[in-house]
Amino acid sequence: MINPVLLIVIPLLLAFVGVMFKNFSKSLLFFGLVLNTIFTFFVQKGSYEIGGWQPPFGINLLVDNYSLFGIILINILFLVSTLIGMKKIGKYSLPLLIALAGLNGMVLTNDLFNFYVFFEIATIAAYIISTLQEKYHHTFNYLVLGSVGSSLYLLGIIIVYAAVGSLNMSDLSVHFSELSQNIQLIVSILIFSGLAVEAKLLPFNSWVRGIYSNVNILTAPLFSSVYASTIFLVFGRFFSNLITVNGPLFNIFITITFITFIFAEASAISTKNMREILTFSSVGQAGLITGLFLIGGGYAAILQLINNAFAKIVMFSTAANVYENNSSDSIAKAAGIFRKYPLVGFGFTVSALSLIGL
Repeated sequence: MINPVLLIVIPLLLAFVGVMFKNFSKSLLFFGLVLNTIFTFFVQKGSYEIGGWQPPFGINLLVDNYSLFGIILINILFLVSTLIGMKKIGKYSLPLLIALAGLNGMVLTNDLFNFYVFFEIATIAAYIISTLQEKYHHTFNYLVLGSVGSSLYLLGIIIVYAAVGSLNMSDLSVHFSELSQNIQLIVSILIFSGLAVEAKLLPFNSWVRGIYSNVNILTAPLFSSVYASTIFLVFGRFFSNLITVNGPLFNIFITITFITFIFAEASAISTKNMREILTFSSVGQAGLITGLFLIGGGYAAILQLINNAFAKIVMFSTAANVYENNSSDSIAKAAGIFRKYPLVGFGFTVSALSLIGL
């Protein structure tokens, strides 16, 4: 059986090797992706201690049904996304390997601070990858808001550690309800706000339009599918098993997800560019999936997450390809291409229908 720490170590090690052998960096990327994807099917469930210290005092990786599903999904999506955008990879092989390590760590870790470390690794890689679009002011906006989000999350776990003396998620799932109401309230708001930036929830998602509406054939599936799915899985872990939200705060959180869904879907109707439509659709799906997790509809959220992940790979990749070949991604341009390439149009249509449950 495979130790899950390899899913983090292998991409980081290959990224380090790639620095010294830049001519082989693309080969190292695909070697790491294929190896990681294969290894996910041989990871055994259980708790894996890091550094010889037993939890809750030491950091451990937790492989249960949820995280096992997560790493299999993420690594498959990552492999498919990079295969689709192979011609755009260029000098970005190393950031992609670092991103893979960070995303796997986010899903596997059972420690709040360790999650923060992997979260930072993955988001820094995302900032670098987004520069591939050459819209640097949008990348800067993403960086600023992402930094605010991670700072809010960090402040939340500092308060948790001061109150409980532990950052182990399994331990906190038992003791979080024992904290005072004020501490629970503050921590819930800070962690929710921190995750909401990457989860694309209002009012924390002003970066999304600039990044998603300018995606290319590589960044399109990475951001809309791989990164989105990871943050949804993490959100589900936090607000299904760790943090219990009740009363007025629950109503506020649900209202945020509902408004995000309604506003985004309404905005999608008013635009005529494919990537912008899909951007608003992604925001709407974020509101729907996070809302399902909050109300305890975990299975429904997972099903919608899977639908969204694979549908967005097809739809965003198609839209990005339309733009790259026509210098426009208007619906009128797409209609002509779909008539010329009916298989592409069929795939796009099926993906769109899957998002509404058909």
